[in-house]
Amino acid sequence: MKSVIALFLLLAPAIIFADFKLEPDYSPHADFPIEHFDGQRKVLAKVSYTVSNDGSVSEVEIENATNPKFGESVRKAMMQWRFKPWPLEGNPETVRYESVFVRTLDMGLYQAYKKKVGGLRCSQLNEEVAKFRIQHPRKALREMPLFTETLVALGLVSSIPAQEFTHEQSMRWSTVLGGAFPRAIGACQKNPDGTYLDALPESLSSRFKA
Repeated sequence: MKSVIALFLLLAPAIIFADFKLEPDYSPHADFPIEHFDGQRKVLAKVSYTVSNDGSVSEVEIENATNPKFGESVRKAMMQWRFKPWPLEGNPETVRYESVFVRTLDMGLYQAYKKKVGGLRCSQLNEEVAKFRIQHPRKALREMPLFTETLVALGLVSSIPAQEFTHEQSMRWSTVLGGAFPRAIGACQKNPDGTYLDALPESLSSRFKA
């Protein structure tokens, strides 16, 4: 079995061989809750793994990590990665990689969004909804600024920096929030003394309760 060893950073360009370019086809981020930073502002993990010509990933090992929890999150994420398959003629069957993953925390931005979304009272939300409906009677509720703010906040409280908040991750939260948002508004109208966070489903609200 032919194999090669390569080293690249998380955001490095795809590795190019003689007859093909090796590039990720599915690359979910490590889910690393903000409380796991344990006072750190930056965490790093070096991981090695094998990519087969069918695009599958195996033999994922954490070489070192400044935060063990981040290392484990990276390992779980890498087990789900898939690369685009490549032809075997003149190319290796497997490639062994070492990648460096880095995650930083913008505490100021995180606190601002957490306060906005996590501290919103239902009475305040009801006022925002009434104002939005007067100004934009034909627009859907998900076009309210609060919808976008909540979506961005979900990325931050999941400790995914804005520049790493992938389209795939955004679409997943957007789908869940798209169904939950109108129900949360309805719940707030029935209970103006409640909070927006409590009106959201647990799968979303738990992200803000670290």
